[in-house]
Amino acid sequence: MQDIDEERFEAQTEFAVREGERWRQQKRAELEGLSVGTVVMFNVISGEYVTAPNRLAAMDLFDQKFGARNTLGFSFEVGRPVFIGGGIV
Repeated sequence: MQDIDEERFEAQTEFAVREGERWRQQKRAELEGLSVGTVVMFNVISGEYVTAPNRLAAMDLFDQKFGARNTLGFSFEVGRPVFIGGGIV
């Protein structure tokens, strides 16, 4: 089993959330037409994103487009609360 560097994991998570929210705000106009419940998954480095009807399909599309787990992502469901760090935002 692979050891997890907790500090690195925490730093990456904080970065992904911060940048994901930034991209979400920046691309708000593009995302407004999506149906409630659509899953949006951002590449937090480039701001490119994929959409899908559910989280599993979004993860598959994300992996196909950006490489299997090779980049940091941030996802949310349109029109639904976002769960961050133990609370709903």
